[in-house]
Amino acid sequence: MILSACTSLLLALPQAGTPTTAGPDAMATWQRVVQAARQPGAASVDPPPLGFEITAEVLVREGVQTNEAHVRHRFLQPDFVRFRLPSGRETGHGPGAGRSGYWLRDGDSVIPLADRSHRADRRAVDEMVSLSRRLLLLANLGQLAVEDVTALPAPPTGLPPSLPVAANSLAWITLRSRAFLPPDRQAAPSQQAGAPTLPLVTLGVDLRTGWVRLALLPDAASPLTDGKRGDLYLLDRHRRVNGFLLPHAIRVYTPRQALPGARGPGQYAQRPAREIWLLRADLRPGLKPQDFRP
Repeated sequence: MILSACTSLLLALPQAGTPTTAGPDAMATWQRVVQAARQPGAASVDPPPLGFEITAEVLVREGVQTNEAHVRHRFLQPDFVRFRLPSGRETGHGPGAGRSGYWLRDGDSVIPLADRSHRADRRAVDEMVSLSRRLLLLANLGQLAVEDVTALPAPPTGLPPSLPVAANSLAWITLRSRAFLPPDRQAAPSQQAGAPTLPLVTLGVDLRTGWVRLALLPDAASPLTDGKRGDLYLLDRHRRVNGFLLPHAIRVYTPRQALPGARGPGQYAQRPAREIWLLRADLRPGLKPQDFRP
């Protein structure tokens, strides 16, 4: 029932088409992204993926600590997730109201993560849900309904100078899309009184391939608007998976506004907080909500 409702919501959302506002340069760049994202020679556009199953090598930096792990990561819209921790334990979120859906599995032992002492554990699971939604959006850029596409004359300021791609060689655009709103807020018409402002997304596009190489993406749990920064994604090794274009090398840089000694808003750490190298991916794994019970 939950999966059916999620499918109905996605199919009810407007599909990609002519943005409501876009200059000629911005339109040309966005259409290049749309063309590259779609399966060449396909007679029709496939429905957007609702989830995925991936195996990957992941490196996580937290301060001076670095953790590496081989992970199996499964996700299903709107918020079902399960993944293996570097310790070998598995955690996730499955069916259940409120906090009751959070769990940690250690061998044959299952620990509910519902009480106050497990707040940090639930936050870690929520971060994986947010990351999972972004991965699906990055694989489905060709079908996003977007508004207010604008060309930027130069890259955003404050990008890490250590980035292994030349930001100046990319075409930069900003856009708004309700796809980056939390799922429970996507159906509200933008014209409705009190409707949320659509989050702002910034993309750096390689015009030769049409691939998005750099993306400043808002947090799905707290959509960002003008003047704020979300995580910065460096995307590489794009490959077709189930007909969709999915980057297989992903580096995530976090903003430094809240860090002591940060030199102004929008600055990013020199090294990525996460590096994700996909080894295997399936965007049509046939997952069901019950697959996310511990």
